[in-house]
Amino acid sequence: MVEAHAGDGEVRQDVSVMKAAGAATRCSGGTTSRSAWDTLGRFPEEAFAPSGSSPPIDWVDTAESQRILNYQNFTPQDYVKAQQAALGPGRLLVPLVAPLVRRWLLQQSPYYRYYRKARKQRAA
Repeated sequence: MVEAHAGDGEVRQDVSVMKAAGAATRCSGGTTSRSAWDTLGRFPEEAFAPSGSSPPIDWVDTAESQRILNYQNFTPQDYVKAQQAALGPGRLLVPLVAPLVRRWLLQQSPYYRYYRKARKQRAA
């Protein structure tokens, strides 16, 4: 059974999380993110929401849409394997460019830019 932690601190068990339904594909969003983004490292919370607040994504119950559309057919591990296969030998370059990609992605976040600017101002 998977536990999904909502922003309000409540733990919801046995829910479909981040487009995952069925016993084989249930996971938390963090599980999917960690496996797919390990090379880039963990992003700070400040990149996703204003400082002091929780990111607006926690869990999604997709049981009803899955029942109707039957679109969730792959596990998070299947997704990672497909991405690695698509990169082919180029996946060996990922660790070399990861720091640049990480920096670029963080610069795209208005929350993170504000956080960095405020932190510099407090330090000055």
